[in-house]
Parts: sequence; structure tokens; C-alpha cells
Amino acid sequence: MLTRPTERVETAFRPHFPPRLPGQAPLVPGSEDFGEFGAAAGVPSVFWLVGGLAERMVLDAMAAGRFESDVPSNHSAAFAPVPRPTSRTGVEALVVAALAWLPGPGTA
Repeated sequence: MLTRPTERVETAFRPHFPPRLPGQAPLVPGSEDFGEFGAAAGVPSVFWLVGGLAERMVLDAMAAGRFESDVPSNHSAAFAPVPRPTSRTGVEALVVAALAWLPGPGTA
């Protein structure tokens, strides 16, 4: 059984969320204080990115080599995630991650 939180969640995500875009997002800090919450509570914590931008916009920007300039970040006034499938994907991610930590049927 995996004991490292990120590996455990990544292992659960892999079969549920097959990659759709080329490559993976680079490793980024979740936030300055995110890690403090789990540490203070004595529980594991994992930060992941769900995505949520229009796929065509992202692919076009990547193909043109202008991702940084053409795709608004989450702190930009132009940031506008598409409601669907973003909300559904976020909920699925939370459920899949939670199930990775809950005991399976018939276990104590």
C-alpha cells in the first residue's frame, strides 16, 4: 500500500482521468499555506490541478508557442473556466481521491 499521499492520489487518478492534452502541468506550489493545514491537523494533504479552460484555446496557444501570453492564469480578470465539464471533473477528482484513502468493502 502506498503511504506517500501524492503517489496514492496519482495512482487513483491515472485510470480514472486518462491524459487528454500533451504533457503534464509543471509542478507548482499549491499555495503558501496549503501544506500547513494538513500538517496542523496531522493528516495527509494533496493539491492537484483540475483544468477548466476551453480546450481549443489551450491547444491553439500551445501550438503557437504562446501559452503564457494567450492563456489567462487563475489570478487574471480574463480567467473564465468553462462550467462544464470543469465542475463535474472537480467533483469526480474529490471523490476519486477520497476513495483512495477509504478502506474498501470488507476491510477493517
